[in-house]
Amino acid sequence: MPAIDRYLGVRAATNPVYSKSTGQWYFLMNLTNTFQVYGLARPGAWPAMLTDYPERVSGIHAAPEGPILVLTRDTGGNEHHQFYCLNLDTMAVATLTDASDAVHLFGCFSPDGKSIAYTSTARNGRDYDVYTLLLTPPFQSTMVLSRTGHWHARHWSPQGELLLEEMLSSAQQSLYRFNLQTKALNQLTPDHQAAVYHAPALAPDGSLFVLTDYDHDSIGLARIPRPGALDFLVSEAADLELLTLDRSGHQLAYTINREGLSELHLHDSRTGDQSHIPTFDHDVIFDLEYDSDGQSLAVTHSASDHNMNISLISLASGKVESLTLAPMTGLNPKSLITPDLIHYPSFDGLQIPAYLYRPLVSGTAPVVISIHGGPESQERPSFSGWYQYLLAQGYALLTPNVRGSTGYGKTYAHLDDRERRMDSVNDIASLVDWIRRQPDLDSRRIAVYGGSYGGFMVLSAITQYPDLFQAAIDIVGIANLESFLENTSEWRRALREVEYGSLATDRKFLRQFSPIHFVDRIQTPLFVVHGANDPRVPLNEAEQIVDALQRRSRPVEFRVFSDEGHGIAKLTNRLALYPEMVAFLDRYLKPTGKTGDEEGVPQTR
Repeated sequence: MPAIDRYLGVRAATNPVYSKSTGQWYFLMNLTNTFQVYGLARPGAWPAMLTDYPERVSGIHAAPEGPILVLTRDTGGNEHHQFYCLNLDTMAVATLTDASDAVHLFGCFSPDGKSIAYTSTARNGRDYDVYTLLLTPPFQSTMVLSRTGHWHARHWSPQGELLLEEMLSSAQQSLYRFNLQTKALNQLTPDHQAAVYHAPALAPDGSLFVLTDYDHDSIGLARIPRPGALDFLVSEAADLELLTLDRSGHQLAYTINREGLSELHLHDSRTGDQSHIPTFDHDVIFDLEYDSDGQSLAVTHSASDHNMNISLISLASGKVESLTLAPMTGLNPKSLITPDLIHYPSFDGLQIPAYLYRPLVSGTAPVVISIHGGPESQERPSFSGWYQYLLAQGYALLTPNVRGSTGYGKTYAHLDDRERRMDSVNDIASLVDWIRRQPDLDSRRIAVYGGSYGGFMVLSAITQYPDLFQAAIDIVGIANLESFLENTSEWRRALREVEYGSLATDRKFLRQFSPIHFVDRIQTPLFVVHGANDPRVPLNEAEQIVDALQRRSRPVEFRVFSDEGHGIAKLTNRLALYPEMVAFLDRYLKPTGKTGDEEGVPQTR
């Protein structure tokens, strides 16, 4: 059986961008400890490493004209991203922003590639104002619009207007047209109904396409012909999730999320013709990017049995070839386990979707329930070296999409809002009931695992149902909703209050749903992990729960990483942490003195 570093060391390639100036693709890949920038002259060529920073590069953006890439980087996972300009002719790197106490969100290039638009919290640490920045020395930045709230710059039109998005919550956005000369700001989306407006795509002629659930339960593809109007072009019983437009403004590529898997489709905006590209129907798609002439489409994709890589589709011939070959570090894909999609009834009869990964074992297997973060997120069957290692160790995995998850329409996504927060925790208890009815799963040996909001769910599960779980792992999770909202970064608080409740009016049920107030109930051994620089869920959330358990002499282990933020991203840190977590699970889910049939013995492949 391969060692854990083989599983955790599987590499990934993502974020493809095309430079018209060089005629090459660029992308991020983590061949080293962190994600860095690579360039590729042609598919199949050896990639050239263009950066080698100690910290990860979190994003790259290619100018529509000129040999320029704009990179985003933070420090130690603090999410205070700064911008850097990489000249692809000279390979010189220039610093564009250096406000280390501010968050910067890349927006878009001007049509001539000589400037960028972005938003930043530099003014007060909370609100996102809109800036433009020249990409020639001295790299002058100018605030063009000051607003309250969370704003993004999405497109810069040839007519000198910015397409701006105001994010009111994860389930509600608005789109605006902002004239850089007159400073006029005009709303484009209807304002009498909360709706999402994702991935807006602006054509050179001013046509605007968007993914929205306005007047629909699922997210579809629509065109905005005039302010306040929507014409739906594609409506499905499932959510559309990615959208990109070629430079001609005529061909749209989009994906449909069907129970976690992705379908890739093309739409001709002139004729309305649709086509489905089935190559990736068993994968999860993360990125779509056209080249400059719209003849090729780059697709970042992954599945449970293969790592994340980028493929290139020739739209004329339909040929699909690998653009990147991020290594599998010696793992045999045939040894990797793919899950089964199940649905189980919850306490109120609601059917909850989940993926079940069964290990190759004899006897009954101990179970790890892995709960995704968000809560506006979805567990999907993409590659996880951590999951595959647990499976190789004889653990079964269940990854539920409890109520409140995205990908199943907005009604389902809102079933856990505010006062109904614990209903999603009850979904986990119902999953344990389902496990009890499975002859190959051991309901006496169940661990619950999750990160971020998933960590909150872990702590809630072991306080609300202390007798169901034999071990628990909380990574960067929330212990106290009040202190979380008080201490999370100012730029996030308003958006989080929409989901959880307001500090001004809802403290009663924030306390009612906070695991820290029920710590006396915890009997389950707990492993807590946190990054010291976490701007989303501050370290104090972990310290509170650990201190409370230590004072009660309850079994708890604590691991803090000084150079990490909201999650453990660096390979060196993961290689240190994950063996400790495996040892923790083994200690409580694989006690000594049992026979192989009782424990579940991995079978040779």
